[in-house]
Amino acid sequence: MSALRKAVLASLSEGRVHARARARARAPRAAESRATKGRRKDQDALSAYVHLPFCRRKCFYCDFPVVALGKESSGTTQFESYVNVLCKEIRSYAAVDGRRREEEAVAGEPLKTVFFGGGTPSLIPPAELERVLATIEETFGIDSNAEISMEADPGTFDRQKLSDFVGLGVNRLSMGVQSFDSKLLELCGRSHSLEDVYQAIEDMHAVSPPSWSMDLMFGLPHQNRETWQNTLEQAIEAEPDHISCYDLQIEDGTPFAKWYDVGLKPLPEEDTGAEFFKLASEALSRSGYLHYEISNYAKKGHESKHNITYWHNKPFYAFGGRFLLLIF
Repeated sequence: MSALRKAVLASLSEGRVHARARARARAPRAAESRATKGRRKDQDALSAYVHLPFCRRKCFYCDFPVVALGKESSGTTQFESYVNVLCKEIRSYAAVDGRRREEEAVAGEPLKTVFFGGGTPSLIPPAELERVLATIEETFGIDSNAEISMEADPGTFDRQKLSDFVGLGVNRLSMGVQSFDSKLLELCGRSHSLEDVYQAIEDMHAVSPPSWSMDLMFGLPHQNRETWQNTLEQAIEAEPDHISCYDLQIEDGTPFAKWYDVGLKPLPEEDTGAEFFKLASEALSRSGYLHYEISNYAKKGHESKHNITYWHNKPFYAFGGRFLLLIF
């Protein structure tokens, strides 16, 4: 049995993990394989995943379907074209699923969760996000207490844009920090700097959305105990409501797959990865975060309702994705 598997099982046996593992990072792929398609008639799906595929640049470990816009591009034109098609797709799902809201005889329950993933959804102009939300609302309905989540990367939003997102109904932001070590950010091909991270944290506290999360990664090249411990400490000091700690996966077809071999330096050894997992679990638990899923920790009441949909294997709608990217 591997060291990391032993660490995970130890965490499970202590009762700190209560849901089946389905990492948020795999949501776009899950969306393609398990999402409700237009053939459904039972109206069971009460969640929706929306894929917004644009990034400033593609990270070296990423194998998701994304379009890199470049650091200087606003992406306004691309988003407008994409949202035009996306909204048509949302309406077409409902047309064959018996869920069109205005048809009172077949109207189903409104959606309980909506998750904007990517890509880097925080690049979207607020006006385009408003169009997407309006289309979902008029087609399926969105519950007044629905969790509406958006992934957001440092350096892709300012205080005003963040406030606009919250004003449109986004009540949970998931910020992709990954590391508080500038060299590791560069090694991973992240588009943001450490300065961007600190500014983004300030903006989160200033705007104060109902809930916000921070994503971290361990098992990165040249990462050691000291850098991981420092990242955990700074993440805790930032006081997000939720923290996700993901173990690096080397995916085929990525630059990392060409450069590195699992278990060999400069990647940490597997025993070291298990130690990183244990460090995170202990540090975050001491700081008041419930270890409610293998990769996820939350303050009471801030668990991700949308991700629990995946982990409980419930049906959900998925909009956007690879075939829409064919228009670019």
